[in-house]
Amino acid sequence: MDEAQTTPHATGIAFACLRRIQCWSWRDWLLLLSPVILAFALLWLHVSSPPPDLSPEAFHRIQQGMTQEQVEAIVEARPGGYALFWAPGRELTEKWGEPSYSLGWSDTHGYLRVGFDEEGRVCNKWLMYGRDEQIAWDRSSFWQRFKRRSIPSAEPMIGYIQF
Repeated sequence: MDEAQTTPHATGIAFACLRRIQCWSWRDWLLLLSPVILAFALLWLHVSSPPPDLSPEAFHRIQQGMTQEQVEAIVEARPGGYALFWAPGRELTEKWGEPSYSLGWSDTHGYLRVGFDEEGRVCNKWLMYGRDEQIAWDRSSFWQRFKRRSIPSAEPMIGYIQF
């Protein structure tokens, strides 16, 4: 008496999985969806935040003796690398003393490094920006900012990355 072996049908397996998912508790759903929601939130923050203001005008507004908070207010961002800047470009430098530490900002418009003394006051600044084109600082659309952050220049230039 050989009984025929039957293999489960694909729809039967799918319905069995759905029945198991219907029995999940709220903790199971939370464990599954938390990383997905966190990833979307981080992606949204990355692509929706405006890049720092690394223009010559912002460079000239940074003065000797300013604090880190005042510099961050001018640049409109915390220190860090926001995108890859393809260099070399034009440079602006002002030095009033030797820094004990320095902070940097970079994006596709330029690279700014500000040195601070022991008291946390600005003592030098350096900006590399643009190449030969004039920078027109604007608050562009979401897709334009996304493109600037994601697609580097086609010209073979040296890349400086702020970590």
